[in-house]
Amino acid sequence: MPRLGNGRNDELKSNRVSVLATAAMLAFGLTACGVIGSAADDSPIVIGADLELTGPYAAVGKVYQNALQLEVAQLNAAGGAGGHPVQLVIRDNHSQAQTATSDIASLTQQDVAAIVTGACGECSAAVMKTLNAKQIPTISLAPADLADLTTQGTLVSGSSSYLFKLNPNPADNAAVLSAQMQTDTNAHKYAILATSNDGYGPALTKDVQTYAEKAQLEPVAPQQVAASANETGLRQAVHDALSQSPDAMVVSLLPAQATQVVALARNEDYHGPFYFDAIAGGDLFLPSQGAMVGVKMVAPQSLVIDDIIATSPAQTARKQWFAAYTSKYGTFSAYSLYAADAARIISSAVANAGGTGHDQLRNAIEATQLEGLSGPLRFTPDDHSGLTSQALADVKMTDDNRWHLATGANS
Repeated sequence: MPRLGNGRNDELKSNRVSVLATAAMLAFGLTACGVIGSAADDSPIVIGADLELTGPYAAVGKVYQNALQLEVAQLNAAGGAGGHPVQLVIRDNHSQAQTATSDIASLTQQDVAAIVTGACGECSAAVMKTLNAKQIPTISLAPADLADLTTQGTLVSGSSSYLFKLNPNPADNAAVLSAQMQTDTNAHKYAILATSNDGYGPALTKDVQTYAEKAQLEPVAPQQVAASANETGLRQAVHDALSQSPDAMVVSLLPAQATQVVALARNEDYHGPFYFDAIAGGDLFLPSQGAMVGVKMVAPQSLVIDDIIATSPAQTARKQWFAAYTSKYGTFSAYSLYAADAARIISSAVANAGGTGHDQLRNAIEATQLEGLSGPLRFTPDDHSGLTSQALADVKMTDDNRWHLATGANS
């Protein structure tokens, strides 16, 4: 069975760039064709979203909410989807699987064209089987592999599945992380601190070990950390990892936890390198965090799009999104890219399918090939995980308290 596999403050705030939504849509392949119903029919295209607006994942869930709302506003300013306005119906699952189950039951009783689920892996795992059985096109923004978000392998592969995923895959994160460590001649033995709340942490740990072994890098016992872990729990995990004298530390935790881990380790006199995966990458700008300088991270290149000279329509559209999001919310987060892409994919599918039938939308999403805000997106009937590994780049925290391309590349 085929497996559905595989983050100038003031200057930016003052630079109120006018986002040309229509041009951005054209750059990403969104069209106004396929009008649904009669010309007089102005009924909305409804997108449901079950997000973590409270609880351990709230920081990420709120970014998803902000991005969805901003993207839908831009889509509607440009004419909507297939000539129809796009409407969001958002539920807060409180970062709890039981609440997510109730939310999805409510959303599936409404006339939703598609559903977006958030960052909480255990929440997504609790509802994926139901959503697939209900045959509602669904895009998950959780990091775990799509197959790992299903219950007991109940996911139906290929064209029978209505489930899709954005966000980098564990194996892609691991490949870049391992390459980063391999370039550090002092990183012979490494520790991993990874989330324990879904399949992503164990998968990332296993994939890093696989890649690192080829580079003759030795792992120490990995530390699994809950998304709800407080400072005491994090301190214990850091202490246990450092007791094994690693030369390097790989961190795959929520952004706030990841930065706290660095501070705690520095307080224990650890002076080695840190490597964050894309899950740890939240805001582009961080408050004054001297301990973070020099940390390397895997991130979608679009997080640091301000470092890149736009040489294509896709890069121009990414810069426009960067400016619009930063202007509205005062900072920028890599997580905004995935949520905005989810709305664009659904709206494009509605337009291209010429309707909101779930089979039509599923087939249209499966045929999606576009340059998304987060990077190249390629869905096929046998691979419903759209973000390609080409989207990921090495970034590094510098003394101006923001991430930059680690290589200094400008294109």
